[in-house]
Amino acid sequence: MRTDTVSVGSNDVDEQGIYTTCNMLQMVARTNDVTIMEAFGISGLSHIRARHYSMDLTGKAILGDNLRITSLYTLTGRRQLQVQVYITRTSKRQTITICTGYFIFINRSETIKNTSYHADTVLA
Repeated sequence: MRTDTVSVGSNDVDEQGIYTTCNMLQMVARTNDVTIMEAFGISGLSHIRARHYSMDLTGKAILGDNLRITSLYTLTGRRQLQVQVYITRTSKRQTITICTGYFIFINRSETIKNTSYHADTVLA
């Protein structure tokens, strides 16, 4: 499991003070990149392909909110990684889920450095 936090600043919002969808997607992409490299034990992403993904943006964030992105991942074989992503927003002492996502990545490389996995086991 990975958890990262972001504070929404003035450079991150549009003219109405809302955290942009583009910024939210970039946050998910950065987290997925780190998660993939950590799970497969690799240093680059050139052999990684997304097999399937789904994302639901169910809320928004505004200037001053704190966002927490949580990534849970499972290796389901030597070459397949399943990732679940949740983004929550904390504002005025309330925590609300504003985004959920599910990704399946395939490692097409012949060399996989991380061989210490167990099928269907969540790595933390």
